[in-house]
Amino acid sequence: RFSLIRTAVPVKWVEEITKCPADHLPLLTQCLGYGNGNVRISRSVSQTLQGQIGKRSSLGETLLPPTHEKLARLYRSLDGATDPNETGKDTIVCWLEKVHHLAHGGAACAEEWKAQTLQLRDHLCERARVLSRNEHRYREAAHLYERIVEEIDRRDAYAWHYLGFNLYRSAADRKQIEKAYKKALELDPTNPWWNSRYLTFLIEQARFTDADEAVSY
Repeated sequence: RFSLIRTAVPVKWVEEITKCPADHLPLLTQCLGYGNGNVRISRSVSQTLQGQIGKRSSLGETLLPPTHEKLARLYRSLDGATDPNETGKDTIVCWLEKVHHLAHGGAACAEEWKAQTLQLRDHLCERARVLSRNEHRYREAAHLYERIVEEIDRRDAYAWHYLGFNLYRSAADRKQIEKAYKKALELDPTNPWWNSRYLTFLIEQARFTDADEAVSY
């Protein structure tokens, strides 16, 4: 839980998030974390801890979304806005952190995430990855990647590819899937991952001639 905190926060937040016994709290605030008054955790330590959680996927699925939900609530208490233009220099970081934690907070945070004014590619991409990788809600993930290519950047090869991938995983129309895969390759033709997925898509349909031509191209 502690590893999910990305900015300096009051010690009382650490206590609330981790539910750590008082006599063990210095392990978090003085060993794993650091700071006077407010506590932060370095990126390298955070990544190491999250890597250990990742090896125990069932633990991550149990602990992480509720922790993100709590952090979103705490940051919400500081920014109180749905639009970043309504924040100030002292609260914009709180709004950004809230949006990050809402994106990872599971079903409990889904509606509040949608209620935010989100105009940046990274916000949509982050939520789309969570929907696809963690929640397996491929149709919703595809919708967000589609927003990126339609509203933000039509030359975003990553978004085109994962639009195709999530359409594929949601059993969407094959023509739509192929269009997205081919657009990603048009923009980034040497990407091995994009090529591999497209070839697999063709081979699964027994379109071996098309696959040979794609390899030649």
